[in-house]
Amino acid sequence: MVDIEDNNCNPWEIDTKKNQDPLELYFQPQITTPMPLEALYFLMQEQIRDPLEDRHILDGYNFREGNKYLILVTKESFQSKPGGISPDQVSDDVLAFCTLVLSYAKVAKKFLQPGSSPKMFTVFLPRTNFNKMLSHVSSKLRPKGDELWELFNILACYQSGGTK
Repeated sequence: MVDIEDNNCNPWEIDTKKNQDPLELYFQPQITTPMPLEALYFLMQEQIRDPLEDRHILDGYNFREGNKYLILVTKESFQSKPGGISPDQVSDDVLAFCTLVLSYAKVAKKFLQPGSSPKMFTVFLPRTNFNKMLSHVSSKLRPKGDELWELFNILACYQSGGTK
């Protein structure tokens, strides 16, 4: 049991690895509140606004290599009109959804260990599940059959340099 400074919910019970002091745990702030995908995309853009500054959007603290794991999908990613969606048609909610999917997928391929989650590598941890988020953007993505897979297959291979 530990007490967290300035917290009205003390004491907290923290399960740790054997022989690990709970007071030496690193707490990573994450955005977990439900919010519109458009707002989430705005925060994602702010997170990587300056690729040389490795900061955490919530508290300004150095997020280790957090910007490296956020794969920001931009309108430029739709230059080849994947899924029939052109850059001028794609909206911020679709860009946020695509950014989350690709960020989690690419981290999972590289770093996922048993018992861990790709969600822990980014600042953004939406409480809404992917099926719910997909239902909000599906009319704009128009997925039929394997078309959603094909869209992400193209987006996953897009390269423009920097953090995009």
